[in-house]
Amino acid sequence: MLKWIDGFERNSVFWDIGANIGLFSLYAAKVKNCRVFAFEPSVFCLEFLARNIWLNDLQNQITIIPNPLSNKSQENLLTLHSREWGDSSNSFGTSLNQDGKEIEASFNYKILGSSIDESIKNLGLPSPQYIKIDVDGIEPSILAGGSETLRKIESISVEVPTYQGANQQVSKLLNEAGLYLEISDGNQFWRRKEVE
Repeated sequence: MLKWIDGFERNSVFWDIGANIGLFSLYAAKVKNCRVFAFEPSVFCLEFLARNIWLNDLQNQITIIPNPLSNKSQENLLTLHSREWGDSSNSFGTSLNQDGKEIEASFNYKILGSSIDESIKNLGLPSPQYIKIDVDGIEPSILAGGSETLRKIESISVEVPTYQGANQQVSKLLNEAGLYLEISDGNQFWRRKEVE
């Protein structure tokens, strides 16, 4: 992941979807001077994300978006597996995890979500050149809500869920956006196809 970020153009826009406590957001801002939008709806991660941004004096470069992304604007439940700070395995709009199994929920609350395309159109967020998505299960849904934006990005990293059909959904959406699979090693790294 860090090697992928090292390949970013300086001063570009990076969307970190599923930012957790901000490791990759901070790295992209510090090393590549990126303008970062860190999407993290878990109240148990937000405090540490905000502290890490402040401790690294990056509050002018990293914007926290405390709402989840999905395939459309909607209010729905955010289901959290754990109430531990910095933990993961949460899901928005479903109670299934990345393996397609029921989350043993320890906490949930209703929150407003939006799609990638609607966030740009309605909130005025800048289009990203780079996107990282690691949200433990709803990656295909998030990608489905970003068809316009995905046609313009340079590269994307996706942690593909392991439930049946997820890999095919991700591949179809990213191929249709003109991207090709460059590396599949835990995360998948997709890049814009070269124009011949």
